[in-house]
Amino acid sequence: RIARKEGKRMGNELSGRPALNDLLKNPAHKEALNVSFFSYDVDGNGVVDMNEFQPFVGDLLRYIAKNFPDHSISSYIGPSINSHYKMRDLLEDEFVKKYEAPLVQEKISNYLRRALDKDQDGLIRLEDFKSFDWEHIVDQIHKYQHMEAEEFASSLIGEWLITGHGKTEKHGIERTWQGRIRVHPDKTLEGTMSEVYNTDKKKNLRNNFEIIRDKSLINGHDFNCFLQLLPTRNFHQWHR
Repeated sequence: RIARKEGKRMGNELSGRPALNDLLKNPAHKEALNVSFFSYDVDGNGVVDMNEFQPFVGDLLRYIAKNFPDHSISSYIGPSINSHYKMRDLLEDEFVKKYEAPLVQEKISNYLRRALDKDQDGLIRLEDFKSFDWEHIVDQIHKYQHMEAEEFASSLIGEWLITGHGKTEKHGIERTWQGRIRVHPDKTLEGTMSEVYNTDKKKNLRNNFEIIRDKSLINGHDFNCFLQLLPTRNFHQWHR
């Protein structure tokens, strides 16, 4: 009961960050575990629901960005068209804050939910919190990131006709694309794609490229031409 009161105070007044920092710096300390857990149990019902869980993920993200600033963002979310960005950019770069940070937080939230919410009922209990390997939190996130990437790649095995349209994020240039992709059982890719850009200076600027099979869907962090087409945005269409 004392731990719960202290946890609530730290969570409400200080956004829970000191409690989380104490836990990650000393993961074997039982009091740090209790205080950190109850600092996010805002309503005091003994469990952390998914609404209470999001501030925890946000605080964890800030902790990682500060303590592992040179880690690539793509090492947390999987292959990315913006793989050159680092975790420090989540705190320093306005473009990354706006476009990448929400995706990174969503991904880490999904990974940790799988790890902590053992029965997948949307509630995290103190026992789940205590059994997690906080000492190797970054390794745990990478583990679940790789699991998700494997599952996603396996779901795409086969041939696809891909079409899409949208705007580039930085300059708002209209573009459309289409092509044929084959995802092999070993998660490698091949096919052809073409993009058409429409700018004020030049209409129908075309970019054609070939997808080479030695590029892996899981590990191809620099594989821009394919990764722009991942079905995470509603203006892409994939057809068998």
